[in-house]
Amino acid sequence: MVHGLYRPVWAQARLADGRRVSVIAFVAETTHPQYRATDELNAVAADVAMASGPLGSNREYLTRLDDALARWGIHDPHVSDLVQRVKVRVW
Repeated sequence: MVHGLYRPVWAQARLADGRRVSVIAFVAETTHPQYRATDELNAVAADVAMASGPLGSNREYLTRLDDALARWGIHDPHVSDLVQRVKVRVW
């Protein structure tokens, strides 16, 4: 969000028990110069492994996100897969 790549958007989400809650989602601005249009996970992993900025590295953010989701009992296979692909490149 620091560079304007992501736009915060309020939305409604449905919880596992059926309740609806307000959530904030960060949506990528596809016209931003730093936006990369790919869903190829190895390409994304390469970017995440190398990217960093004033707030830290992308790989640290990704790892902390995966850890936080696990603590809350949430398994996001996309995030976990990306963590493993980044680890192969970095560690």
